[in-house]
Amino acid sequence: MATRTKLTGRAISRQTWVAWRGGGMETGLAGRANERVTRAPVRRIALPAFRPRRSVGRLVRFAAALAGALVLAALVAVVALLDGSANGLPAGARIGDVAVGGLGEEAARARLTPRFEELAAQPVTFTLGEQTWSAPPAEIGISYDLEATLDAAASASTGSTGSFPGRLFGTARAESGAVVVPLAIRLDQGAFGRFLDRLDTEVGSAPADASVAISGTAVSLVPSREGLLIDREAAQSALLPLLSTLEPVSVSLGQRPVPPAIGDEQGTALAAELERALAEPLIVSDGDQQWPVAANEVAALVRMTAIERNGSRELAATLDDAGLGALIERLAAEIDTESSDAWIEDRGGWSFLVPATNGRTLRRDDLAAAFRDGLLSGVHEIPVPVDRDADPPAVTTDQLLADLGITDLLAEGDSAFAGSDPGRDTNVRLAAERVDGALVPPGGTFSYNGALGTLFDSGFATANSMIEGFATAEGGGVCQVSTTIFRAAFRAGLPIVEWWPHSFRSPFYEQAGWSPGFDAAIVQVWQEPEATTDFRFVNPTDSWMLVRVRVENGSDLRVQLLGAPTGYEVGVDDPVQEVIAPAPEAVVEVDPALPPGSVVEDRPAADALAVTVVRRVYDAAGNEIAVDPFVSSYGAQPAIRRVSSDVAETS
Repeated sequence: MATRTKLTGRAISRQTWVAWRGGGMETGLAGRANERVTRAPVRRIALPAFRPRRSVGRLVRFAAALAGALVLAALVAVVALLDGSANGLPAGARIGDVAVGGLGEEAARARLTPRFEELAAQPVTFTLGEQTWSAPPAEIGISYDLEATLDAAASASTGSTGSFPGRLFGTARAESGAVVVPLAIRLDQGAFGRFLDRLDTEVGSAPADASVAISGTAVSLVPSREGLLIDREAAQSALLPLLSTLEPVSVSLGQRPVPPAIGDEQGTALAAELERALAEPLIVSDGDQQWPVAANEVAALVRMTAIERNGSRELAATLDDAGLGALIERLAAEIDTESSDAWIEDRGGWSFLVPATNGRTLRRDDLAAAFRDGLLSGVHEIPVPVDRDADPPAVTTDQLLADLGITDLLAEGDSAFAGSDPGRDTNVRLAAERVDGALVPPGGTFSYNGALGTLFDSGFATANSMIEGFATAEGGGVCQVSTTIFRAAFRAGLPIVEWWPHSFRSPFYEQAGWSPGFDAAIVQVWQEPEATTDFRFVNPTDSWMLVRVRVENGSDLRVQLLGAPTGYEVGVDDPVQEVIAPAPEAVVEVDPALPPGSVVEDRPAADALAVTVVRRVYDAAGNEIAVDPFVSSYGAQPAIRRVSSDVAETS
């Protein structure tokens, strides 16, 4: 409610002040209700003294009284003109379409309240094509502010600043016609945006940023898509003027295309980087020890995220925190060790070297950072970050080997198992771990099945096997390790007392330049590993011999045979190959999941083949001491092709 201030016995509005200044008069807007009318101090002027006649003095006093009365009458008239009435809004004033001329503030509020309530309940209609939506103003974020409107009306009643004559004539002109004060209308941008969001879910389509999809280790681009959304600026520009008409409002909406923040170019570049990153396994290494992390295991941790950089949105790849933490804890279980002496362990009658260990503790956060940094940088081997114990073991591995007479590297064998299915991959790694460190006594015989132990336990998986045809078996793939040991023993010139080739050729044994005829098959019968097909060689020296087996670079297998020098030199005749029978007709399998026009060759055709490899062993004097033929007979096998449904129909 307006504050009233007394002046010469009559009330005036808080928006108006009137004061005498040296015989003049000023009007204007009072900034605050507590401002009072102030008077300028009277300046006294000294005049020459004279004594008028009595009649002249009475005349002067009468004239002065008459002038004062006229000025007072003019003041009352001006106040009436400016206020419109003694206590209210200007005569003829209207707020919107409601007449409020001459009303005080409370009376005007009472008259306006029903109209404001009516407007607040009047729905607003939006149309887009054939779609129509209606909502009350409050749901859209529109409100009619009664108090702000009354304040604007009260301010308008005081006129404007300027010279007195101008204000006087302006007020007079206002009284000759209506003074219209518009309604104060407010629009909550947040509520209005949420309302349009709801409409967009029905008729719009949001833009989609480009992304990258990973299935296994296969990387592909997820293309971006342009969106089509309601034009919000145009909607607001159309809405506000219509509200001021006080009539029912109907707004026609339009849509505009919205480009994605991340385009296909970014997605394509990131997909190429991820494809390179997942092309090989990630190796965590400490000296000659390695802990490979398969590419598909890394791929399962990759997450796509959008980041803000230099004011723009970018697509980035990161690693899942929880999954990465679990992987690092798994590695830590193998990497974290306490210092221990080298020693010989007996495993069911077979002796194994347990190397000395220098105590170490994995720095988990540093390894996590190295994984993230290496993801897109092309790094595939990470030196493991560890803290090492200060005290070394009392018995080192070298000391123990020297005591056993193991001093020299006799030969190495190698093979590759990249492309193995998960079960075969598991079996190769587990077999390598079990056989590593096997010791062969002086004059003793190494048995692969004996060192490996039974395949029929919970550690080995069921995988493809190629002994008596194509089938699956427990431990399928462990022949990768027996083949690699055979190659080391073959190169070392050691006497090989049991060796069997596979029934069919395998691409796993012909990688890295190896020809057919250099593989070694084993077979186990339930719980009788040593009574079945085996691979065995003899240690011909008077010292112990050590078999070291390790996986390198994720899918390369390396075997080292160490012991006392034998003085042997080995020569190999060129392998002789003879085709026994041609490959049968290809086997075609229909795969409905393949895209149209697809032909995928899962296995190439192979003729039935006989291969003879002759090894010649010479002693230190150059005398030939052994001629060993190794004859392999491989069965014919058809090509296996998978085709899409449309290709099968036209074949």
